[in-house]
Amino acid sequence: MTYETIISVQDLIPNLFHPDWCVIDCRTVLEEPGLGFEFYCQSHIPGALYADLERDLCGQPNPGKTSRHPFPDPDIFAQKLSAWGVDKNVQVVVYDDADGGYAVRLWRMLGWMGHRAVALLDGGLNIWEKKGLALETGENKRPKCNFIADLNPHLLISSPEVSQIMDDPAFLLLDARSSQSYSGEKDPNSPTCGHIPGAIHFQYTQNLDREGLLLPIPTLIQRYKDLLNGKQAVVYCTSGVTASLNVLAIQHAGLDTARLFAGSWDEWISDSTRPVEKSYSNFGD
Repeated sequence: MTYETIISVQDLIPNLFHPDWCVIDCRTVLEEPGLGFEFYCQSHIPGALYADLERDLCGQPNPGKTSRHPFPDPDIFAQKLSAWGVDKNVQVVVYDDADGGYAVRLWRMLGWMGHRAVALLDGGLNIWEKKGLALETGENKRPKCNFIADLNPHLLISSPEVSQIMDDPAFLLLDARSSQSYSGEKDPNSPTCGHIPGAIHFQYTQNLDREGLLLPIPTLIQRYKDLLNGKQAVVYCTSGVTASLNVLAIQHAGLDTARLFAGSWDEWISDSTRPVEKSYSNFGD
């Protein structure tokens, strides 16, 4: 069986040491780069590798033009996957300790690279620890292999494309940031507050229950089917990281594949001619 959206702790356990399974820890502390790796070395799921957001899952930012976390060059990322021992035969499982908000970045990137066998550990490290399951220390490595990319560029959307579809009734923009950032009330992470005109607020954490588990499929279907009403979802956040949880939830619900605005709010406001709205139009709050 291939897992392409989420996997439960119970389903991961019997496959934990399977040679064709690769678990990757994506814990991140934005304010202190490198601290996520320290946490990983101190304690992680047995056999897990570590992926650093800025070092492994991003390209070089271009201030004033790209987000602070741009997607990397696919050839460079393919080399990284090869070094991690990931090829077309490997089932990848990603996790973090922050509602999946960082691990989904790697989930979306692997899909973009043409690797469908990747799943988010439902509930992440928090559920693993809550169940009292084994942890280990130190750093792991896997035998290298040769990852061959088969890019799916249609999973992403660019700033010019967003400008074109803003008023297109066939599309719906979803803003996955906090309500304060969306409304323009307060955004400590951006120099400009507000949202892309026409975007609906649907914070990424609204896909989860109180334990941090993804909501049941019937609930997700009801929420997104009513919201999208047949439209193509285009999702963004601050820098193109956490919005992928909305993309995953839509895919898990079996609805039309959502597209990620990878440059997100960072890239949108890098051009002062692009419009910004500061009203509040929510869906799930």
